[in-house]
Amino acid sequence: NPATKEIFLSWQEQDSLQFYSGVFAQKFDASGNRMWTDTGLVIVPLQSNDAEIFERTVQVGDGAFVFWIDEQLTMDGTIQAVKLDGKSNLLCQQFGVATAIGEKASPWADIAGNGLTAIAFEDYRNGNSDIYIQNVNQDCSLGKLTRSGHQVHK
Repeated sequence: NPATKEIFLSWQEQDSLQFYSGVFAQKFDASGNRMWTDTGLVIVPLQSNDAEIFERTVQVGDGAFVFWIDEQLTMDGTIQAVKLDGKSNLLCQQFGVATAIGEKASPWADIAGNGLTAIAFEDYRNGNSDIYIQNVNQDCSLGKLTRSGHQVHK
C-alpha cells in the first residue's frame, strides 16, 4: 500500500510431506513486522483433496484481493478469490473467478489504470492453451460480457 508502506503477501502452505496444501496470507507494516499473527492468516486450511497453487495478491483499499488456482488431482481447476480488509477480516467469502473446469496456469493479477482489479491466466478448457482475463469489481462481483464479447465493469 503506497500510502502506508504496508505489504500484503499470500502463499501456498504445505505440510512436511507436501501432501496437504492450503492458502495463507500476511500483512507487513512499514517496518516489516508481521501484522496477522506470526504464522499468517489461514484462508484455505490444509487439505489433501486438491492443491491450492499460484497465489496472487493485489492490494485494494486498506486490504487485498487474494487469488489462487484450486487444482484437483486431474490437474483441472478453477480460480478462486477472497477479499480482505487491513485487519484480516473477510470482506468477501471465497468466490469463483474462473469456474469453467480445465487446467489453469500462469496467473497474473494487478490493478488497471481505471482502478479495476483484473486477473489474466492460461486456460486449457478447450484442449489448447488460451489466455483469459477476468475483471473483479470492488464488491467481489465479476465483470459482465457484452454482446461484443468484451468485459465491462459495474
